[in-house]
Amino acid sequence: MTKRETSRDRLTKKQSKYVHLLREIFEMLGLDFENIRDYPTAGERTAQLERILVHLVLGEVINQFTLIDELLTHKLAGKIFGNRVTNARRSKRFRTIKAALVESRLPLSRKLDLLRSLAKVPDDVVTGILRLNGLRNYMAHQFFLQDRPKKLNYAGKNILSVEGLRLFIADQDRVYDYLIGLPISKWFSTEE
Repeated sequence: MTKRETSRDRLTKKQSKYVHLLREIFEMLGLDFENIRDYPTAGERTAQLERILVHLVLGEVINQFTLIDELLTHKLAGKIFGNRVTNARRSKRFRTIKAALVESRLPLSRKLDLLRSLAKVPDDVVTGILRLNGLRNYMAHQFFLQDRPKKLNYAGKNILSVEGLRLFIADQDRVYDYLIGLPISKWFSTEE
């Protein structure tokens, strides 16, 4: 430990293990942009950087979609079940309803329609969910995303840009705030 490094700056064994694991996985998947100069030509470097960018944003979009689908299912099951029991999540009936919704494989937009028929859903939440749904559907079913750049627009900005991703995250924060009462940006906050 250097003089400037404090115990707060040091990684635990578990954290060090994760850092090592992430380095290996990034290398294995070819996501190591720090060593981009190892590619021999400018064209290869550009293609690799674009692939890394698409890989990361696509993963985030699909991750957000999957989580919001799960939370929407949970919220919908709660609305269907109503306030019959104080702790609905432990209730067998609630779990049965939720399982039926999951097994029904209803599209996200249909779950949203059902929820809207049972509760007032703010317009900005509806917009955020529908934008996410459209973007995810396009990205999940296209390998070469650059072929139709208009489809990569999110609220008028390219999702593969800082501005586009920032708008995407802000929208999803509002969706999470509605679904669970806490925006995702606060989930990992170290502030007290």
